[in-house]
Amino acid sequence: MDLEIGLPIITIIVNLCIVIFQLFYSGREIQKVEILKSNLNIEKQLKIEYHKKLYDLYSELWSVIQTLQNYFHFYGRRLQSSPDLNKMDELEFNDFLDNSELKNYDKESIIRSNDRNSVYSEKIFWYSFNKMSKSYNDLFIFFSLNKIYFNEEIKELIDSLIDLYNSSLNDLASGGETRDPIWREEKLGYRLIRSTYDKVNKDGPLIISQIEKLIENDLTKFLNY
Repeated sequence: MDLEIGLPIITIIVNLCIVIFQLFYSGREIQKVEILKSNLNIEKQLKIEYHKKLYDLYSELWSVIQTLQNYFHFYGRRLQSSPDLNKMDELEFNDFLDNSELKNYDKESIIRSNDRNSVYSEKIFWYSFNKMSKSYNDLFIFFSLNKIYFNEEIKELIDSLIDLYNSSLNDLASGGETRDPIWREEKLGYRLIRSTYDKVNKDGPLIISQIEKLIENDLTKFLNY
């Protein structure tokens, strides 16, 4: 009789233990799942932040590259069509200087000169050179600080572009220092300056086009993420 009463009690206890164990085990599993979900969310958030960082870097990279290349293009074209200041009347001359980007002290040098064309050519050349040099420094510093974020293909192309701009600026400086004051095309300094502009305006866009394709590929991956 006691045995018959004891068996159901044992069965209840066993079943209760099983239920408790299942609850405990399932609780542990749920906890593991929640931890896993939390880790996945953190990982996803980190990827999103990385993609945003890279997008911002690409935007800035594109801006500094285009700014510098546009300077080379603009100043190279302007070299082909320098105005004849000596033939301008005073009204035309003053209007021209008022619209020039040169500093006031450079304008004063031109006004006081007996050969306005020669002085203007020198002033505008070095003004243009300094603008390009500053823009080159912006690109160089930006890339030095952020190159860790770019893939190897983009890094190699940017290195090539920086080398091209650096050598071009060195050649422009040499041409500017040895040029003829009248900018005669047959003179060595002028030929060096002209060939340098031609080279950078031919090779630069080709490298930039390759960089653009790689950036577009990366941005497409971001959108599909």
